[in-house]
Amino acid sequence: MLVIGRKLRDASNIPVLLQPNAGLPVLENGKLLYKGSPEEYAAFVKQAVDYGIDFIGGCCGTTYSHIRAASDTLKHMRIDKSTE
Repeated sequence: MLVIGRKLRDASNIPVLLQPNAGLPVLENGKLLYKGSPEEYAAFVKQAVDYGIDFIGGCCGTTYSHIRAASDTLKHMRIDKSTE
């Protein structure tokens, strides 16, 4: 998704939105599970922001913990940039 997001960002001047799942789906006992950790999701969000993605949401498998980890990452990024 990051590759596509970056290509969209490079080819366009309109806002780009990505809504990633919490990892790739895994079929277990007839159920789709998304096993991506909040830390992995936050790392994705950091890369997406570094690539210039304007909006990031969450889709399948994302939980409050994923969004909290992403929010914490973004807060640290904002603090780091304000000290440059």
